[in-house]
Formats: sequence, C-alpha cells, structure tokens
Amino acid sequence: MSAGEPTPAPKSQPSDLDVKLERASKVANIITPMLLALVAGLYTVQKDCSENRTRDAQIVREQEALNTQQQRDQEQRNWDRKQKQYSNFSALMPLLTSGKTSNVDAGLKIYTAEASDGVAPTSLQLLIDDLKAKHPELRQAADQAYNAGQTQIQREACSQLPDGLYIHVANSVEQLQRGRKLANFLMAAGIVVQGVQRIDAGPSNTTLKWYRSSATDPDAERITAALVYLGFANPAIVDLTKQFLKKGCTAPGIYELWIGSNTPLADYGGPG
Repeated sequence: MSAGEPTPAPKSQPSDLDVKLERASKVANIITPMLLALVAGLYTVQKDCSENRTRDAQIVREQEALNTQQQRDQEQRNWDRKQKQYSNFSALMPLLTSGKTSNVDAGLKIYTAEASDGVAPTSLQLLIDDLKAKHPELRQAADQAYNAGQTQIQREACSQLPDGLYIHVANSVEQLQRGRKLANFLMAAGIVVQGVQRIDAGPSNTTLKWYRSSATDPDAERITAALVYLGFANPAIVDLTKQFLKKGCTAPGIYELWIGSNTPLADYGGPG
C-alpha cells in the first residue's frame, strides 16, 4: 500500500444473532412447504372423512325411509282390503238374507268372486253354510262360495313377506352399501330382490335359506348360480319348511341370503 492511501476498514464479522437468523430462514424455507403440504393433506383427509360420514348417514336415512315407506304401503294395502271386505259385507247381507232364491244365488256368486280376489267378508262363512239347508236348490253354489271363503282364510293365514330374495349383511353402513351393490348385480341377472337388511349376528358361512319344494328349488338354483358367478363359494343351504311353514300352507317363494361373517362383502359387492 502506497503512502498516503487510506487504510481500508476491516470487514465486520456477522454476529451470532445474524448467523442464527440466517439459518432459521433457510430452515423455514425448507420446512414451510412441507408444513403447507401436511396441512393440505390433513384438510383433504378431514374433508374425505366428513364426506364419507355424510354419505353413510344418507345411506342410513334412505334405508330407514325405504323401510318406513314399505311399512306404510303394507298398512295401506291391509286397510284397503278391510274396507273392501266391509263394503262387500254391507252389499251381500241383504242378498243372502232376502229369502229370495235369485237374490241368494246372486249373493253366493258375488261372494265366490270376491273370495277369489281375497276380499270376501269371511265372517259370513257360517251364514253361507246354513244356506245349504234353507235353499237346497242352491247347495252347489253355496258349497262353492263356502270353499272359496275357506281358501281365502287359508291364504290369509299363510301370508308372509312378498316373494323374492332378502339379503342380510353385517350391521355396518359399509356392509349395507356393499349389500346394495350385490342386490343390483342380482337384479341385473333377473332375480327379484326385495331388500337388504343389517343384522347384529349371522352365520359364519354365507347361507341361503328358503322353503324347499319342487316349485321353489329352481329359483334357488338360479340365485346360487348368480352368486357363484360373482365369486361366492356355494352357500350353505337351510330349509325353512319344518320350522316356519304353517300347516296347510304352500311353500312361498321367499329366499334369505345371509352373508357369512368369515367372508364379509368387498367394495364391489362380492365376497371379501
């Protein structure tokens, strides 16, 4: 350095605080995107969970509404039938008690027709039976009317659920949803499915129950074939006849599919 030139000021060393702030800034630049990604991920998970809960709650509400509507429909049908029977009673009593052969004959024929439709007033059975002695000329018509009434009474005693397949799954919203997918597959195969129901306890292995007879076995075979096509093993078989079929009743076309706890339904509706 030549004489007369100013001496340069020494470079100042960064303080410890400056060093720490710089390091913190670098760390923040690395961590901040990670935190943002984490927060976004948590938000997405929470959003998905919330949507799933909303969807599951909607499924439960829809099932409850369906069950309620089915119950109301059945109650309405029962009410309509009772009203029709009462109306028929009011119309038939004057004819059957008139003492005039032509009127009694007309009343017996009407009664026979209404019994075939399941809406005859069966409280008139004793009166109709007595008419055979009061009107011997109408014995055949009275026998037909009485027998038709007895058939109606037997049908009413034997009446159960509507014919079709009833699917029973484990008591969870997830299994209910998957059971509906299974129901859709089976309906697409031409099988009548009446509904899907959640149960608290079921068999270990998937089981098909029905009232076995020459009339009902073919549909059971169709159901089994559809299940095997979807990946199920051949279900266990239970005959409901001895335990539940009333004496004198014919086997109804009611089938119960109980999904086994060992193989709960997978997401696509088939066996897990």
